[in-house]
Formats: sequence, structure tokens, C-alpha cells
Amino acid sequence: MVTVAGKRIFEDKFMDTTLELTSQEIIDYGIYVLEEELTPEAYSEELPAYKRDLAMLKDNDTNMIERVEKAIEIMGIVNIYEV
Repeated sequence: MVTVAGKRIFEDKFMDTTLELTSQEIIDYGIYVLEEELTPEAYSEELPAYKRDLAMLKDNDTNMIERVEKAIEIMGIVNIYEV
């Protein structure tokens, strides 16, 4: 769902909050989740995938839609879902 301001609305089920994020903010949040929440606690078999996803999110040459979709997928891992 996109609001009038061009932002998507997400619900953080763990923190019971609502987030309104632009495409770039979604990507930045996905990077944050990977770097600060998932990678530090990852099992060794998860690390290569997390590093690959992180590189993709940080690569400005990758299509923005693909980066946003990947970030939304990553946010879902920590119970943040698009409304």
C-alpha cells in the first residue's frame, strides 16, 4: 500500500508500531536489519546469504524495485510487514 505522500506503511509486530517509509528508507531499514539484527546472531550457514543480500541492497546499480523487494523480504524476517 502506498500513501498519498508516496510512502509505504509497515507494521512492526514485535514493537507494535507503524512505520511509513519511502523506497530509499525501506532499503536503508533492510540494511539496518541485516547489519544490526540478523548478521550478529546468524548461524554460519546463514552468513553467506546475508552478506550477498547486504551487498545487493548497497549496490546503487541494482534496480531500485529489486532492492525494495529484497528489503521488504528481510524486514519480514524480524516481523515487520507491509500493511
